[in-house]
Amino acid sequence: MNFENKNIVSRASDTDIAVNMIYHCKKFAANVWMDVGTSARNDRRYINISAISMALGESLCNALPGFHAFTGSDYTPAFVQKGKIRPFAILEKDKPAQNAFAKMSREKLDNASVEALKFFTTRICGATATSKASLNQQRYKVFEKGYGPKASAKNPLEKLKGIAASTIPPCEAELIKHIYRASFVAKMWANADQKEIEQHPNASDGWKLNNNDLYEIIWFDRPQLPTA
Repeated sequence: MNFENKNIVSRASDTDIAVNMIYHCKKFAANVWMDVGTSARNDRRYINISAISMALGESLCNALPGFHAFTGSDYTPAFVQKGKIRPFAILEKDKPAQNAFAKMSREKLDNASVEALKFFTTRICGATATSKASLNQQRYKVFEKGYGPKASAKNPLEKLKGIAASTIPPCEAELIKHIYRASFVAKMWANADQKEIEQHPNASDGWKLNNNDLYEIIWFDRPQLPTA
């Protein structure tokens, strides 16, 4: 799409801003650009946001705020050692996940969307596209593969000494709260072109105010350990 000499240029370097610009640029009758880098370091350049938006297509553009909030942003935690590149490659082929992330920016997620996001999480945590494992089952599979005892091991707990719990997929109870937080952030970004934006989450959004009026993350609302 060519708007001749009509251009909008935003001077920024933050990924959150790039995501917002890609999502919203279709609303403007102009070519949208992002001015990044510095002249001092000789790396200043202009990124054609409009061209990126057209190349991604409507479905992926609509999913982008939810995807970015879900996989880690300035407001939300990321999945350890998962990054963005491989999850996005999975997203490109996962239409239910695209629809779920797009809904994040607009409305309350239904059960089908939550299930799609659970499955997407199993994928970025190593499950195949044809896997029938639930997220909790995939969590156990990753744990067992990394830290399960070998048949020949003298000490069955030997591999637990170096356990890195942050590399194990989240349990379903924790992921649900993460989805709520990502959804709140995605809605905030999707309304960035509005005069007023809701910026104060509540417990249903995965945060709570403590006694010092500071927000704390609600990681999960079930027992931390199973009953004996």
